[in-house]
Amino acid sequence: GHFYLFLPAKIGQNVVGVVTLGFFVLVISGLFLWMPKKRKQVSDKLKVKWGASWRRVNFDIHQVVGIYTMLF
Repeated sequence: GHFYLFLPAKIGQNVVGVVTLGFFVLVISGLFLWMPKKRKQVSDKLKVKWGASWRRVNFDIHQVVGIYTMLF
């Protein structure tokens, strides 16, 4: 199912290829949007501020986990 999405080979390969290309474009563009202007701020963006409000903690968790999983 991962190669053709249970579709005929010609259609399934094209769909999977376009979606994969779109995924990589989103990952790379997300990296450029995430990059801080100052290098000092990189270490701050890779940590979760546990003492903040729940919204900030939720945002930090999504940001940190997204960056670390992007590396793989």
